[in-house]
Parts: sequence; C-alpha cells; structure tokens
Amino acid sequence: MKSRLYQVGIAGIWVLALLVFVNCGANNVYVEGEANGGGKIQKIDPITQVALGTATFTYHASNCGSPQIPPSGSFNFVDKSPAAVLQYGKNGVMADGTIFSAARCDSPAGCSGEGVEGTCPQGGYLFAFTYRNKNKGVPGASGEGGACVIDNGEGSKVPDDQAAIGFHGGPYDGFKAAGNLSGNAQVGGCP
Repeated sequence: MKSRLYQVGIAGIWVLALLVFVNCGANNVYVEGEANGGGKIQKIDPITQVALGTATFTYHASNCGSPQIPPSGSFNFVDKSPAAVLQYGKNGVMADGTIFSAARCDSPAGCSGEGVEGTCPQGGYLFAFTYRNKNKGVPGASGEGGACVIDNGEGSKVPDDQAAIGFHGGPYDGFKAAGNLSGNAQVGGCP
C-alpha cells in the first residue's frame, strides 16, 4: 500500500488542495479511523516543481464511536512563506479550527468529499473544518475548508508523508498548501 500512496505524488495531492464542499460520491468507501500529526508542509508548485516555502500544520481528527457521535477534532495552520506574507501581510496565514466531518478512505480508487475536491488515495484521511482567522492584520473572522493527509509509514526507507489543505470562504478563500510533510502523519483505525 505504501507504494500506491506515494504514486499520488505532489502534483496529485496538489489537486486535493483545491477545496470545495461536495457530496460524497457513490463509489467512496469510508471507514472509522483517527488521524494525528503535524509538521511542516514543504509546498511545491505542481507544474514547475519549484519550492514555495513551508507551512506548519498540526491536527487531530477522529470519527471513532457510534453513529450518534459526530466526527471531532481540531487543527492549527500557519504559513509565513513569502507568497503568504505578500498576500496577507507580515503574519501570513494563521488559522485554527474545529473539524466537523472526517473519514479514512478505504476505496481502491480513492475518495472525494469531506471538503475535498479531487481524490484522496486509499488509506488517506479526509476532514472538513470551520476555521478562525488568527491574523489580526487580515479582515474577516472565519470560513471553511478541508484537508487530506497521507501516512506513508515509518522509517528512513519510506516516502515522506503528505498533506494538502485548502480554505474557502472567509479571509483565506482560495488559499491552499500541499506537499510532503516533514514531521509525522499518523492515520489508523480506532482504538
């Protein structure tokens, strides 16, 4: 499965960062699970492969429990890369928020939905969130968005974990970041 997840590559995961809330497709297979982790997203332009800087991303998402217990979790995102600072001022993009929809994809063809337009590969974890703007220099209070994280395993011989996050509505409408995650993404089943 590790090689299957890695085949998505930076260009593929970049598509995931183009977030629009959509209905879950009929071919999606979601299972209970949890995702925890964080680190620096090494942002890469999908066409030119030029490095775009880094963004810090931490999260905890869970959809474990009975159907009566809604998915839960939280995230924090900070991007002070040159492009983010140019667009949003000296503090760049600063947001935290609450996860309201989450699922681990178990479909061989990948999954869409949960706030993600595009496909998150099998084994990836998708979540949708509401966010709060934490940059006092940027007008606007809140919006929504989504993310996909990919856990490629542990050890020096496995590909880097990957993450894609995007925002719509609110002060960061249209902003996205995707790439390898230097840190650790952990995606798994329920305890």
